[in-house]
Amino acid sequence: MALNPEQITNRLVAVLMPILLAGFLYGIVTGKNVGPTHKQMKIMKAEMKWIMQEQNANLQIHSNRELSKSGVASANLIVDPELWRSPSKENFESHGWTLLSKGTYCKEGIQLEIHSSLYMGKAAVYVSMRYDAVTSDACKVLASP
Repeated sequence: MALNPEQITNRLVAVLMPILLAGFLYGIVTGKNVGPTHKQMKIMKAEMKWIMQEQNANLQIHSNRELSKSGVASANLIVDPELWRSPSKENFESHGWTLLSKGTYCKEGIQLEIHSSLYMGKAAVYVSMRYDAVTSDACKVLASP
């Protein structure tokens, strides 16, 4: 039985379509990101690690979340305020952060905010890093002299 070109094309599509669909769904479910926010997410992880070292080594962490999908990257940390010691402005600046306003810093288009908050009805410190197109543009404009 000889196959004509149309039958060959149909069989190729029938074989390749499930493979491509499975790969696409795997990418969505696992959340692996190699897009534009991948670099910023690596920076955020390193900066969160830096913030939690030295005087904050014994923090009681209530929540630690990271997200990097669809052009948006964020990392959030909620900690006990009694054990939290905020790095000084000088430490942030020596680490490459630019002060925008009280508790808000900027570095490579990433905005860092540190402020008091509530977590499950108790006082907490909220440390948040965000990166997206709008935040990045605003960060660059506000940080420029």
